[in-house]
Amino acid sequence: MRQRRAREMESLAERQRLGHSRDVGPGGGTTGLEQRAAGPAAAAPAGEGEAPNEYLCPITMDVMHDPVLAMDGHSYERTAIEKWLRTSQKSPKTNALLPSKMLLPNHALRAMIIEWRERRAAHGC
Repeated sequence: MRQRRAREMESLAERQRLGHSRDVGPGGGTTGLEQRAAGPAAAAPAGEGEAPNEYLCPITMDVMHDPVLAMDGHSYERTAIEKWLRTSQKSPKTNALLPSKMLLPNHALRAMIIEWRERRAAHGC
């Protein structure tokens, strides 16, 4: 399932890079991929079991606990990106050289993940 999510996100990123703004499903509506890309609120209604892709660390593909923003503009789980940066100066997402190894706490993302977890707990998930 993690590999499927990674492939979906790569495909979405490629479509966005090429200027395709919508991902249309067979019935003409938006697909789950576009809904997940639209953001956490659109990605998973309260109580739904699967985590929005935005909450997953691109390295571990697990829901983040301590998200940090790297200088490539992407968020990662702190321990995973710190381990990555011990042996590489490149972005794990883009493979581009990072201008700095500085990491900034992503408080907004952390708050959204905490809220999502609380909603799941309230719904018995």
